[in-house]
Amino acid sequence: MRRLDSAWQRPQTIICNEIYWTSTAKRCDIVLPVTSPLERNDIGGSPAESSVLAMKQVCPPVEEARSDYDIFSGIAERLGMRDRFTEGLDELGWLKRLYKETKDFLEDAGEKIPSFDEFWSAGELHHRVTSKSYLALKKFRDSPSSFRLSTPSGKIELFSHKISGFNYPNCPGQAVWLEPIEWLGSKKSKSFPLHLISNQPKDRLHSQLDFGPLSSSGKIKEREKISLHPDDAIERSLKQGDIVRVFNDRGALLAGVEISTAVRPRVVHMATGAWWDPSPGGAEESLCKHGNVNAITKDHGTSDLAQGPTALSCLVEVELYEGSSLDVTAHEPPEILRS
Repeated sequence: MRRLDSAWQRPQTIICNEIYWTSTAKRCDIVLPVTSPLERNDIGGSPAESSVLAMKQVCPPVEEARSDYDIFSGIAERLGMRDRFTEGLDELGWLKRLYKETKDFLEDAGEKIPSFDEFWSAGELHHRVTSKSYLALKKFRDSPSSFRLSTPSGKIELFSHKISGFNYPNCPGQAVWLEPIEWLGSKKSKSFPLHLISNQPKDRLHSQLDFGPLSSSGKIKEREKISLHPDDAIERSLKQGDIVRVFNDRGALLAGVEISTAVRPRVVHMATGAWWDPSPGGAEESLCKHGNVNAITKDHGTSDLAQGPTALSCLVEVELYEGSSLDVTAHEPPEILRS
């Protein structure tokens, strides 16, 4: 988060579309209020579902909120390219075009599909074409010679000459065990002796609706909770409900203690998704008052080739927080300079 905070200072102006005063929105110079799904028309569905839903607007937009499409159409008009962006279609026109693409696809698969007006009136379309029976590499498995893979050999490869040829020290051509950047067996564990594992939360989707009653009910004194094994809590003189400082050489955050035997000794657990709420002061001195775990996780790719995220595992230390009182302001709106 420190790197992100530093990068955020570089652009002259930052603009976003948002429904809520998220951490991102609060740090933008201009926020364009966007409608929720209840304030606009849309179509819902996915390849794994056997139905398509008419998501009809149920209430007018609140105050000056506009749909994403209206916002971008307006910007395009200011830039003198509205027709190029909209292709001459309004919201309903685009829904009809998207429905037609779905209709054509389903009819090619042998389905009998109603017109858009019939679908919109009924509110739902049921069909039998889904991906529930999807089988990975099915064509290749049925006929490897006819449906070769995109690998050099056309087969599943346990060793890749191509990847090996890149000579990446952290990504050889075959599966091997490589020492993690941070783990309990590393020298760094002498300074930060607890292994933090973070996962997707069970009471919200990523960070969505973090302010909602379900997400809030899982917090301790308004802060994200951290689960510690009883032995680690005793070693640090911590008890259930204490507010602790979780830290390493990248940053710090505050969290509420949950003592649990569901985690192993020397392992602690926190969910991701708490909205970032930095304390006053410079980036080097501040901590997240609310418990955003990314304040302490590492920003390092899985390898020189893949560059996947490794932010769900890192080393930390935990201590009782005895600093000045810090109110959680993660869900409070910012000061508005001009509207």
